[in-house]
Formats: sequence, C-alpha cells, structure tokens
Amino acid sequence: MSTISNLNVLIEKIKKASESIYFDPKDSLREKPSDPELLKNIMEEIKFTILEENLTEDNQNYLHGVLGNFYRIIGEPKEAIRYHKQCLSYAKETHNERKEIVSSIRLGEALKYADQPLQAMNHFNQTFDLCKKYGVDEYKDFVLQHKGKCLLEMEEYEEAERCFKRVLEIRKEKNDPSLIQSTEAAVDFVFELRER
Repeated sequence: MSTISNLNVLIEKIKKASESIYFDPKDSLREKPSDPELLKNIMEEIKFTILEENLTEDNQNYLHGVLGNFYRIIGEPKEAIRYHKQCLSYAKETHNERKEIVSSIRLGEALKYADQPLQAMNHFNQTFDLCKKYGVDEYKDFVLQHKGKCLLEMEEYEEAERCFKRVLEIRKEKNDPSLIQSTEAAVDFVFELRER
C-alpha cells in the first residue's frame, strides 16, 4: 500500500479511537478514554507510521499532534507537552497562524493536565491574543472553552461560568449544535458545582 493509503487508513482508525473519548463530570470535565488500550495501540501504530513511512512534514506534524492529545488523555501530560511543543515550533517555523493557534490551545490543555493551571491560564490568554493579532476568530471559542475548564479546576466558578457563557454566545452565532451542546453542558456543570 502507498504512504497516502496507509495514512488514510490510520486517520480513520484515529477517528474511531477518538469516539471512545468522553468528558468526565467527576473530574472537571477532563477528557478520558473509555478504552485506554485502544488509544495506546493506535499510538504505537502512529509512532510506527512516523518512523516507517515517507511522510510530509505536515503529515508528521499532524500525527505528533494526535500523539500529544492521546498522551494527555491517557494521563501522560509530560509526553503530551513534548509533542505539542514540537507542533507549536513547526507551526511557527512554517508561519501557519491557524496551526500555531491550535497547537497553542493543545499545549495549554496539556499544561493543565500536568497540574500547571497558572501556566495553562497564561497560555490560553496568550493564545486568545494571537487570535486577535492574526484575525483568526474561528478559534476564540475554543480558547475560551479551555480557559473556562481551567478556571473550573482552579475552583474559580464565577469566572468559569462567565467564560462559558461568552463561549456559548460565540457558538450560537456559529450555529454548531455539537459545540453548543458541549458548552451548555459546561455551564450546567458549573451551576451544579456552585449550588453545592
């Protein structure tokens, strides 16, 4: 099979594995794997593909980002940080503003999972500023959603709720039902925490 075919098959497997990820209400809505072994197996396949296939730098970077996300989700944030820093460096080197923002969001999330909430907050604030600087509005809601979750973990419930409500406004303008639903769930979750 060609490199492209192998990569396409792997991407389908990644999508399938991603469907096993859920938001844990018992752990501040952190992403968790319902099948950790599935993610670990896909991660091994990704590493093999990076080593064995003749991939473009863009495809390698994409797979590094997936590895970073999956490492974070299986509870290995230090490895996640390493991969997301690689992705962020690549985005800066190639002057790809959108990839820089996405990689920066992912790095902030990995910092949060590494129990570095203040560094994560600084990262999210810097990423929001990047969105404004580059005029890339389509990621502002993602930055704010992750910032809200970080505030939630810091037990800054009022600020988290304000953040999520702002995200909800943006997402209603985007008219994306799945994004709206995830943010409404976050607003409800904060409300429940504040009522305790």
